[in-house]
Amino acid sequence: MLDKMRENAQSWGIKILFAIIILAFVISFGAPQGDSNNVIAYVNGDPIGVDEFNQMIPREAGQQPDVKRAVLFQMVNSLLMEQLAAQNGITVSDIEVQRAIQAMPEFQNNGAFSMEIYKRALGSKPERFEESQRSKLLLSKINRYTALPAQPGEAEVRALFLWQNEQAVVDYAIFDPADFFDKADVSEEAVQKYYQEQQALFREPAKVDFQYIAFTPAALALNQEVTEPEIEQYYAEAGATLVHGKRYQFRHILLPVGDSPTQESVNALQKKITALLDALQKGKSFESLAKANAPAGDTAPGEPIWMEPSEMPQEMADALHSLDKGQVSQPIITAAGLNLVQLVDVQEPQPMSLEDARPIIKERLAQEKAAKILGDKLEETIAQMNQGVELPQIAESLGLAVKDTGPMTRAQLVEQFGLTDEAAETMINLLDDTTTKTPLKIGNGGYLLARKTAELPEVVMPLESVRQQIEVDLRKLESRELAMEAAQEFLVKASKDESGTVLPALPLTESAPFVRSGDINGLRVDPQLTADAFTTQPGKWLPYPYASASGFVVARLQKTLPASEQLWEAQRQGWAQAALDIYRRELYQGLTGSLFTQADAMGGIELVRPDLLN
Repeated sequence: MLDKMRENAQSWGIKILFAIIILAFVISFGAPQGDSNNVIAYVNGDPIGVDEFNQMIPREAGQQPDVKRAVLFQMVNSLLMEQLAAQNGITVSDIEVQRAIQAMPEFQNNGAFSMEIYKRALGSKPERFEESQRSKLLLSKINRYTALPAQPGEAEVRALFLWQNEQAVVDYAIFDPADFFDKADVSEEAVQKYYQEQQALFREPAKVDFQYIAFTPAALALNQEVTEPEIEQYYAEAGATLVHGKRYQFRHILLPVGDSPTQESVNALQKKITALLDALQKGKSFESLAKANAPAGDTAPGEPIWMEPSEMPQEMADALHSLDKGQVSQPIITAAGLNLVQLVDVQEPQPMSLEDARPIIKERLAQEKAAKILGDKLEETIAQMNQGVELPQIAESLGLAVKDTGPMTRAQLVEQFGLTDEAAETMINLLDDTTTKTPLKIGNGGYLLARKTAELPEVVMPLESVRQQIEVDLRKLESRELAMEAAQEFLVKASKDESGTVLPALPLTESAPFVRSGDINGLRVDPQLTADAFTTQPGKWLPYPYASASGFVVARLQKTLPASEQLWEAQRQGWAQAALDIYRRELYQGLTGSLFTQADAMGGIELVRPDLLN
């Protein structure tokens, strides 16, 4: 049977049988009783070979101990299941193995098994592959037998459905740190202490300044001509690949904090932004307020602008994400000051028009042309360097610009130019006013020719140059703590006053219904809130303030809603299969766990080569 399939074949190794189940499992083995270099562990006397173990480790896992332990754990479990099969007379015949291999699409030609393809793929010794398939089929058969008792009744299926699809509705309020920003007290002593304790944050490492010429497709592209027909042809062939990312259109008001903010100036800004919010509530348009508060030099005050999230501060992106069209944010604290934004429109990712894509296409085509001449330009440069020509003259002859890096650290050189550590070291160690002997390869497919112009020693930035950022950071921390304390104080009072008669007025928002495993629409909050909502009585406040992108959320369970009968009828069959899968998985895991525990307790699992796991 299988012998016929083994003629004139060549080996190609054993396929990995199972994906890794537990990545952080630490195996607890009995004391090793052997020192064989060819065996990593024994399971009830049966060995697991070192070669077999190494073959099972995914190549991309490298030397990660957790991955190795998880692989060995799975191999131990598989061997335990094979031993159980042998004890109970469960086997896989040659015919079963042959049929399984013949059904594999990689060995078929036009839907039929091809012996020629099989021989070509496996060579003359496919025994290890065939045995791996036998083991796989055996484990699958045991799994099927194990799952036979798993027969959840309709009551169990319905209970699972009802549990998963029960919904809750909460009334909630957010204690926003921005509302406490003007109350945050940042003393000179706190600034000084922070500065002294966090010196590492303000240390400027040694830096070096260079003049350089970049031999890259992007640099050489400036001198390449791209015609309109070429652009149109590119768009016709590949325009579908040019896509706008998600963008927000919004109006913006910034109240800058200034270079040297004081407590008084921050208080004044807080009062001003509060006045702006009051004006908006009284019907003033955001556009008119934006125009009235636009900074000098703004050519289009109050006009909406389009930006992608990556182009704006994270705090602003988070605020826009949670707004509906036309809605105005709460005050947003950034390093620049206090901000208000009004969401005008949202544009989901979509293909670019030819007009939008034109500059991108032009740059791509120019770089393609430049890449073709880069080698010639590089040879020309090396020839000039050998003749002693200086950097500015080389740049002029090639039509390239000499640029200045500005003071940069070794790490910045590596990051900005994609240099190797060795190339960055070469640049750092140049003597002042000397040039690299040859162009250095950089990460974007080009080369760099550089001359060292200055070297700056490591220094600690003076307090005055970082004072503004320290004060903003401390105010953010303090205002967040104040918001948290206010939320906690509110919940303490709420728990003592069930009627709510003496509680301070707190505007509440009703959430959309949500399930245990789902998010609350429009509220990015700690998922513990969702879990706690299903363990709280209606009308009761949830026990904690929950962190969210906008501050700290306090919530009261308004009601719970049972899963709908219509949904049950529509999904009955699907939930029956889901429950069956869960029961089968639990039975199989229970069996493997039991076998492992019994073998380990009786000393049947012996780790011989612990060094291979470290």
